[in-house]
Amino acid sequence: GTCTGAACVDFSEPGIGFGPFENQGGGTVEIANDPNDAANKVVKFVKKPGDGEYFGTTITGLGGSVVLTATEKTVTMRVYSPTVGTNFLLKFEGGTGGPATTEKDAATTMAGAWETLTFVMPDAGTYSTVVIFPNGRSQVAADKVMYIDDLSFPAFASSGGLIGGVFADDFIDAFIEMKM
Repeated sequence: GTCTGAACVDFSEPGIGFGPFENQGGGTVEIANDPNDAANKVVKFVKKPGDGEYFGTTITGLGGSVVLTATEKTVTMRVYSPTVGTNFLLKFEGGTGGPATTEKDAATTMAGAWETLTFVMPDAGTYSTVVIFPNGRSQVAADKVMYIDDLSFPAFASSGGLIGGVFADDFIDAFIEMKM
């Protein structure tokens, strides 16, 4: 990956997790080796027959929220798909300062190669949950393997209290003091 800065996720850092859904057919989401560079870690999706049209995952462990403004709403993501025209749906949930959710679709123009998809999100706000739907809004007839990497936001606000899914040390002390 080529990701740098707090507003970019390259999936090589520890603590990133996934909450897959609509995977009744057995579809999976995991950190795996890049199909072109085994030294690079990426997200591997396997969508299977029987998975729902909206098979996807929430990404956990980011340690903050995505910030979109009226003038800065462009998000990019590198994707790798076996076919041209594979739809990727990007959705943000848990919004404040704007709508509760915002989403945008983009489709691949290349097969079997990395390309960067651009999502100009329709709404501004601060969003606590990132959701990815590979091959969104459609089912598959056979297993379909897709990858993502380098998810880049205009801005990112650190949560402060929750870092990589672990509470900060001083939070426990403050809680004990409140109970006494």
